[in-house]
Amino acid sequence: MLYSRKETADQLKISVSTLDKLINTRQIICIKVRGQIRISEKAIKDFLEANLLRFDLKPQAEIIRPIIRQ
Repeated sequence: MLYSRKETADQLKISVSTLDKLINTRQIICIKVRGQIRISEKAIKDFLEANLLRFDLKPQAEIIRPIIRQ
């Protein structure tokens, strides 16, 4: 499925101008259909996967708790 710039911006909860910046910097891939920009569902998913923080990863270091001496 292909989405317009407005539909894509609404899905990502960003402005159309921000979406245009992402397109111009090739962070989101688009195509032109009859002179109009369209963004595929896959391009949206690829962008989200590349830019979302992953919370399921193990921490790099364990939290060190201070030892309380009595």
